[in-house]
Amino acid sequence: MKIHVYIQIFLLSLIVLYLGQGSFYPQGSIISQAALGFIIIISLVYLWKTLLSKNNKNLLYKFWTGFLALIILGFLFTGEINNSIHFGQLKVLLFGLLSFYPFYFFSRKEIFRRKVLIIFFLLIIIVAIFSFYYNREQILMERLSSDENVVNNIAYMFVGLMPFVFLLKNKKLTSVGCMLLLLYFIILGSKRGALITGFFGFLIYAWFLFKNIEGKYKFINYLLGFLLLAAIILFVYKQLGSNEYFLSRLESTGQQKEVRNINFGSLWQGWLNSDSYLNLLFGYPYSYINPPLSFINKYIFK
Repeated sequence: MKIHVYIQIFLLSLIVLYLGQGSFYPQGSIISQAALGFIIIISLVYLWKTLLSKNNKNLLYKFWTGFLALIILGFLFTGEINNSIHFGQLKVLLFGLLSFYPFYFFSRKEIFRRKVLIIFFLLIIIVAIFSFYYNREQILMERLSSDENVVNNIAYMFVGLMPFVFLLKNKKLTSVGCMLLLLYFIILGSKRGALITGFFGFLIYAWFLFKNIEGKYKFINYLLGFLLLAAIILFVYKQLGSNEYFLSRLESTGQQKEVRNINFGSLWQGWLNSDSYLNLLFGYPYSYINPPLSFINKYIFK
């Protein structure tokens, strides 16, 4: 089992290295490509190991593997390997979907190391912060106006880091500090989806905080827990109140004139009016990523 622990450390290091592109070294360089290549190779090995395993696969594993197969088949039948957009989409999807298998294997074999995961968490927080500001600068550089209001997709990265806070259950002040940091960047990113998912993550964290209170001085610990939660809620309230741009985006949610609602409605109508049962079942994969396309032109750019 020791070999799997070393592979786990190596794989987590590769993920940190790969996600650091753009912020710490040039994006798309040989470093990031090599890191991605190793991640995919290691993940494929563990995909094969889990497929051959006699242990019953749970429902999540079956759905995940079915979705992966659908993505790959979609690329084989409708994607173009010499199309940079198609190939870029495939790389992102393989990175996200294939990396599930080594960690599924590690969890089933109970060979995760808490210290390793905590170190990974702290390193990824640093990478995420640098990536956040790098992405912000890139967006502002591409603008012709002086408007500094930015919707930053890196906010989702901070949402994805929330489960790691639970590893710090024995260090409550440190875990609360990390949660505040994650919430700060989620709000700063002005992504409504990130705020909603982050809110549910915070609710689970609050429940977890009180559930694990034990010991002789329970009343004092409960009081301390309430004070910590109150501090987090007050912090979030003040951050939201000072972010007028994000508040305006929240107020516009659900309005019919919003561009996203128009686009989603158009895509939905396009799918419903499909002229093929295959498209109704599996959607429109890579063949509909690149405009100009009849489907997009008809329902969105009409």
